[in-house]
Amino acid sequence: MLIELTRYNTTPNGTQGTLHIDGVFTCYTCEDPYHGHEKIHGETRIPSGRYQILLRRSGGMNDRYSKSQRIGPHHKGMLHLQNVQDFEWVYIHVGNDESESLGCILVGDTPASADSDDIRVNSSVSSYLRLIDVVNTPLLTGRPVWIQVRDVG
Repeated sequence: MLIELTRYNTTPNGTQGTLHIDGVFTCYTCEDPYHGHEKIHGETRIPSGRYQILLRRSGGMNDRYSKSQRIGPHHKGMLHLQNVQDFEWVYIHVGNDESESLGCILVGDTPASADSDDIRVNSSVSSYLRLIDVVNTPLLTGRPVWIQVRDVG
């Protein structure tokens, strides 16, 4: 399975993108801003590139998602991007704006206006549930899942 993240808008406050699974639009994304080649802990998006995704079934975030009444029944582990240079524990997860990300990718059904510096996504939980319902099947059956992150704007 290939997930494609296309970043189309970057401001000092964050980065907007779209997420497609095997060519089908799935949701919008929100990430931390771009800081050139400087990495600021908790405030910088991951570099563009191709990363394998595995399920991480430990850690505090995994525990919270497992216990969530809304997410828990669907949750099989955190969508964990592997081998991201200079980052660790990079996930695709629920959140509405870059303040809820430490380099992770947040998903939502609708973005803030592209004309605004307010980078955010809305309806994050419903978007995340749709995403994991599709992505969990190959991950649980041992098929590879990759994400390709591209910058276009």
